[in-house]
Amino acid sequence: MDTRGLRLRVSGDTKVFEVDQALVLRVKSALLTQAAAADEVAAAVAGFRERRDRGVGQGRVVPVEADLRVEGWQGELFEAGFDPSLPSA
Repeated sequence: MDTRGLRLRVSGDTKVFEVDQALVLRVKSALLTQAAAADEVAAAVAGFRERRDRGVGQGRVVPVEADLRVEGWQGELFEAGFDPSLPSA
């Protein structure tokens, strides 16, 4: 499972949109919860779960449940708060 979004050292207002299938994001959240031994990791995991459960992210890692094989998946990305007018990589 990729955890780069949690490990990146970026400015506080930077968002990382993590687009994947719902099952993958749920399994990843469960695995991160199990591995949360340090306070820093536990805080990141709690924020990840809270954003996932609300459906719209307000923090650094924004989980986006979408199937990239299905046309129109970009709508889920926009609903999660992605702004194409802002710089992105």
